[in-house]
Amino acid sequence: RTAVVWEAGEQGSALVHAAGLGQHAMMTRLLQMLPGYAPSAAAQQRVCAAALHAAVESGEVEAAELVLGASGRQLPLVDVQDSAGRTALWLALASNVERWEELAGLLLAHGANLLVAAHAQPTLRPLDLALMFHGPWLKATQWAPLLGILAGNRSTWAGVAVHAVAETPDSTAEQLLEELLAAGADANRKRLSLRGETALHVARTGRAAQLLLASEGRWELVDSSNNTPLHCACASQNLEVATVLVRHGAEFGRVALNADRKSPQDLARGECLRFLQGELARRKAAHEAKLREEDERQRQKEQRGAATRLEELDRMCQTLAQNPRLADQSGSSKLGAEAEVKAEAVNVWEERELDVEQTSIVNLAPHPPSSLLVIGRSGTGKTTVAVERMVQAYEAHGESFNQVFVTMNAVLLDCVQKNFSARCPQHRLAAERQVQSLSDARPSDFPLFLNIKQWLPLIIRTVGADHAMFSHITPFLQGAIPEARAPSGIDGMEAAAAAAATAEQAGPTMEVDMQCFEKTFWPRMVGGGRRA
Repeated sequence: RTAVVWEAGEQGSALVHAAGLGQHAMMTRLLQMLPGYAPSAAAQQRVCAAALHAAVESGEVEAAELVLGASGRQLPLVDVQDSAGRTALWLALASNVERWEELAGLLLAHGANLLVAAHAQPTLRPLDLALMFHGPWLKATQWAPLLGILAGNRSTWAGVAVHAVAETPDSTAEQLLEELLAAGADANRKRLSLRGETALHVARTGRAAQLLLASEGRWELVDSSNNTPLHCACASQNLEVATVLVRHGAEFGRVALNADRKSPQDLARGECLRFLQGELARRKAAHEAKLREEDERQRQKEQRGAATRLEELDRMCQTLAQNPRLADQSGSSKLGAEAEVKAEAVNVWEERELDVEQTSIVNLAPHPPSSLLVIGRSGTGKTTVAVERMVQAYEAHGESFNQVFVTMNAVLLDCVQKNFSARCPQHRLAAERQVQSLSDARPSDFPLFLNIKQWLPLIIRTVGADHAMFSHITPFLQGAIPEARAPSGIDGMEAAAAAAATAEQAGPTMEVDMQCFEKTFWPRMVGGGRRA
């Protein structure tokens, strides 16, 4: 108030001092002399405003009323700001004097504006202060005129009034809340108070909660005590608001704990608690139903895939049955093939570091589990990768993981079995015996290392010769041995399988290069002639 002393001299300073002390007689004389020491209207307004501020800060209601009554009609004082931009109403609501309610009511009766922000604190207006510290007073004495002001200034008031409207349980407030949100009010704005709650934290009706959520209100925001809006609704047993929040996905179990380690369900009682318990059961049932639905879709997908593969196998077997067996290759080709097999066997036998691609295949774990088809030219490490996966599975699961290695070449089979036994010494302790069927095999018999001559009869003895799968194996056996008749019974199937395996071991039926593989085999493998 230095400017008052400089502009109005000692008399102006005396008026401000007398107002702060509540010296009414001196104030009356100085107000009567006002035109003499403050000749201009602007100077008189500044002097009287300074005296009003001094009276408000001191809690002198009568002094404030004297200043307003003597000069208020000619000089509007209630919204005059001091050097920090604070009005008399701002000072009244921010002070802790005993008679602040009387002062605030007096100023509002003289037309004080709740929206004049202080320069030093632009986010704090009288309305913010009233909502922060004097909410009950504001609702009890000023709510009706405040609603009228809000209705006429939606865009201006939207940011600060949404909390006050949301916590008012009547239809008028709900309608106003809808209009404020439409005007741009932030549904997630936190109140400038020690609790720092959002409008959802203080919502009193389900309609208010719905409006806030529809305006991108977030049910997961927390106040200073880590309470979500659902914590507040359950603590006040507000079933209506709790129902709206839960229906919009609000968490209420142990995943949502406040600073006291309490969940919304811990705070709920009576009907609110029974509702949450029922909702928990409903969510559990919905989750289980979703899992069953996913399992059913996966089962159907696997069935369709199995049917497709079976049809493709049937077509391939029919093709093999219709084409005559190619003549054996020349001796030099056989020697070359044998050399390639021996080279592959050496690669498997010798422990060597896997490259990045091989390591990725070794560690591949499809989910859900599915077949793994590894394709590559001779010497690229296909068998090495297969054996490495077998070793890892054996070390992880032991004999409980039933593995079978099948090959058509006896040299490769011997090398792989020796390599595996060297890598897994405990496997060499397993009793060696002839396994007649897979159902007869003991855990100690695995892994099994078999050639095709041993594998086919083993399968036949396991599932029986009349099994549907052999309707697809029979054409293959007939194609491999053109002069053979369709086998009947287990003995016949075993004989045909052994003959087919012997014929296959005698030499490859055809030479497969990359061009042949691309044109003949790959389209059948992927189905429909698609290219990778």
